[in-house]
Amino acid sequence: MDDDEILKMKHHKLLFELKFLYADLEYHQRLMNDATKTFQEEFLNASKELKIYEILFPEDDVPEPTQQDSGKVESEKIYELDKKNISKEVKFLHKKIVSMTHPDKLIKLSEQERSHREGIFLKATAAAEKDNLFALQQIAMDLGIELPHLQVNNLKYLKKKQMELENRLEIWKRHSLGIGITLNQKNKDKL
Repeated sequence: MDDDEILKMKHHKLLFELKFLYADLEYHQRLMNDATKTFQEEFLNASKELKIYEILFPEDDVPEPTQQDSGKVESEKIYELDKKNISKEVKFLHKKIVSMTHPDKLIKLSEQERSHREGIFLKATAAAEKDNLFALQQIAMDLGIELPHLQVNNLKYLKKKQMELENRLEIWKRHSLGIGITLNQKNKDKL
């Protein structure tokens, strides 16, 4: 095996690991969002039961249960790529992905496949807007697009991104664990 093959294998391995980390992070964010909403609803109900609701919210200024933004792309919004601050690698991959997923090129596909490809198009355009090479590489791999020759600095960037994600994920896990323990303790108290 030559050095290019080894580098390519490391790159693909890192992309798969990052894909898993993003999925794990999204999972924990959803758990936290659900727990936050449940907590807010239970707090409002408890304040009504304890008759302190009017004291806490005197002018019917009740906060709505909220959820944090999951970072998902709005499916109705089509982004136009601002090419000023975008790297060459991102522009290249975005162009390849758009050639396969642009809504104008999907007319002959079934409604389900067209919808799927349009979603990919929106994700790719949003990733390109953010100069997110990793996300575009993931999309390209999923579509079977050959990735361009990898630069060593790109591999270092992905490794750094992996460490950042692992740290973020650890924080989310600690937060969701704390909320889970609190909610489980409350359910035990009810029994």
